[in-house]
Amino acid sequence: MMINNNIGAAKKSNPSPGKYVLPKVDSQKIVDTFVSSAEIWAPSGHEKLMADKMIREFRAMDIKGMTVEVDDSGSRTGSDTGNVIIDIPPSPDAPENAKNICLSFHMDRVPVRAPGVADSEPVQVEITQDGKIQSKDSHTNIAADDLCGYATIKEGIELINKKGIPHGRVRVIGFTKEEPGIFGARELDPKYLQGLDYGFEMDGGSIGNIIRSGGNIAHFNVTIQGQSAPSIHPWEGKNAMVAGIEIAGLLTQIKKAPSERFNISNFESGKRWQSGEPVTNMVPDEAYMAGEIRSNTSDGMKEMKSQIEEALKQSALKHNVTYSLNYDEMNGYDLPEEADVVGFAQMATEKAGIKPKVITTMGGSDGNYMNMKGLPTVVLGSGAHLQHTEREYTSINELVRGTQVIMSIIASTVSSPVSTIAGEVMKSGI
Repeated sequence: MMINNNIGAAKKSNPSPGKYVLPKVDSQKIVDTFVSSAEIWAPSGHEKLMADKMIREFRAMDIKGMTVEVDDSGSRTGSDTGNVIIDIPPSPDAPENAKNICLSFHMDRVPVRAPGVADSEPVQVEITQDGKIQSKDSHTNIAADDLCGYATIKEGIELINKKGIPHGRVRVIGFTKEEPGIFGARELDPKYLQGLDYGFEMDGGSIGNIIRSGGNIAHFNVTIQGQSAPSIHPWEGKNAMVAGIEIAGLLTQIKKAPSERFNISNFESGKRWQSGEPVTNMVPDEAYMAGEIRSNTSDGMKEMKSQIEEALKQSALKHNVTYSLNYDEMNGYDLPEEADVVGFAQMATEKAGIKPKVITTMGGSDGNYMNMKGLPTVVLGSGAHLQHTEREYTSINELVRGTQVIMSIIASTVSSPVSTIAGEVMKSGI
């Protein structure tokens, strides 16, 4: 893992003493940007409609020197588009020591619909009187995770550009297929992160959250192979399902630290007739399970893996079956609180009039791979709540505040911005 921690105080490295008043956020415009994005059904692997919207809206800003590129990662991730990379050069009046940053988010959504809601039903967004933004009648999710990230980045950049506020280089990346395994960020060529100082990934949680660490995550897949037999003579077979059930029971008892996680997400076995009815007159010869383990330490991951393998060996021997075990792993990252990027994020959040909250999690995000590829990156809360459910929501308040944070980060690349957020935030308390 390549992590440049850049230990030091962010305020000391602030390149310019000048101060700039951040522009006010048009709450109606930020809501319109979010809603028009949320209404696009772009589940993982089908992000092209969202990518096209992003490209169209950034080009409409007519920023001098801006370039737009779609990389070739789609052929490797299985998406209908690649990652979108937009590069905005430093403003003409930026000092030579201006910071160069990356602002990123993921374009895909978890395709959640409530039971009984047809796949063809479009996303309908409603805004309550207190400013809460949610799905009408809770029929679908609204992709607040992570289109809050898109809306705040897009609006923040547009306002900074219109007001002519000096800034360093800003590279914006819209990632594909984050939800099923962070595939777009995994396949990003590191060349797109070269020359940058800090990364800021907008993704979920409350505005003001600064996530400085992400967990090590390993997805596991187990296939258990037995021997089929007629149910009238079950002793002639090797029941893969029975072995699998026992393994699942053993795995739920593995020892782990309070901060570590183990989860079985899938279990499949048995066969069905073409009509869909279960085949009951045979011993199942195969079982399959999947899940994941999470830990903030490599030693914790190693210990849980050891226990998984021991449980498999015991049951395989007892039931005379064979098995295969495969892992798909992602390294975590752990930036110290003293890292420059953490201090920079805190300073910019405070300048936006918002209290920063530095936290650690075991979650995975595009930020994991950005750190692994050499760019010190923190994940910033984008204002999405109850993600991955039909009850997902954000609020006008959080969209405005998120935009203010983005503007403050951009302006802080050369200056010490002054916030004007107080007059723009709805007092909804959401």
